[in-house]
Amino acid sequence: MENSLESPQYASEFKPDYVEMDVQEISDGTIVVFHDPDLKRVGTNSNAIYPYTWEELSKEKLISKGHESTIPTFKEYMELARSLNQKIMVEIKAHKTDSPDYLANIMQIIRDADMEHMVSFQSLDKNAIVTFKEMFPNAYTGYIIGFNLGGIEPMPIDFYSIEDTSITTRLCQRY
Repeated sequence: MENSLESPQYASEFKPDYVEMDVQEISDGTIVVFHDPDLKRVGTNSNAIYPYTWEELSKEKLISKGHESTIPTFKEYMELARSLNQKIMVEIKAHKTDSPDYLANIMQIIRDADMEHMVSFQSLDKNAIVTFKEMFPNAYTGYIIGFNLGGIEPMPIDFYSIEDTSITTRLCQRY
């Protein structure tokens, strides 16, 4: 199941260069590994995850394609990735409710797991990824272009990735 502790374990059998995962902050400041803003798609209810505390959210069951799991903390996920010697692509989910320390806390968890040399970062949120790069100039950072109507805006980051729905022949020929 995506973003579960089972994901990097399963993926490691195939020796991928990177395993992509998503992080976001919940109300008590815990950083969790989860893609969606709510539990609707893979949970047992449709509640938003932000209002939960870790004590509450850790009890929620996730169900997808016949598999059951729970939401891990970012710390748990990074410790597992380290034990697997697996590089990670962290997608930073940014929300208006994020604490001022959110981005610094992401990096602190990575440093505590001794994984700085094995992690890249990306986000759909320009401000979040540019701020992250300013805070951590040595971090390898990228902007995800979710919807592209024109050109690619220059930014002080290391790479761009493009959602498949935005890739066109014209865009590829241009860049």
